[in-house]
Amino acid sequence: MRWGSVVLCLALLAAPAVADPADVQPVKTVRQSYRPLVMLTDLGFGALALVASAKDSEPLLAVAGVGWVGTVPLVHAIGGNYKRAGTSLGLRVGVPLAGGLVAYALYKADTCTNSVDGCAHVEFVLVPVGVLVATVVDWVLPSEVDIPVTTNLTATRGGAAVTFSGTF
Repeated sequence: MRWGSVVLCLALLAAPAVADPADVQPVKTVRQSYRPLVMLTDLGFGALALVASAKDSEPLLAVAGVGWVGTVPLVHAIGGNYKRAGTSLGLRVGVPLAGGLVAYALYKADTCTNSVDGCAHVEFVLVPVGVLVATVVDWVLPSEVDIPVTTNLTATRGGAAVTFSGTF
């Protein structure tokens, strides 16, 4: 091995990499909304819940409930929006649960004296209201993700090369 080639390799490795600022393309971001997917998922499981209620099918209603709780947070997580996924899961579990706890407290306190069976019917109102409130709040909160996009145009012999990269 020649010492000259070793010295040349070491010199190339030790040399700082300097790029012309005109050649460096800034990374741009594109904001993409996935709200229609969130809404479509909710509407699909809502329709499944209505069918399950009409057919009086408890297993199908359980599938609709679990799907409603879990799929939209999964959509947020797949979009890379993990904080939003946690918020969505908290809304979908917490708000209907709070409605059920309020109904239980009213039932135990027996504050509904006009009703024959106390406040047992309140849970049939407060839990679905909690589901609707959680769904609407989840639709209103932003469902967007920033996608980094870079482009580069390089002149080549006999033409030009265009590169475009991003996350899809």
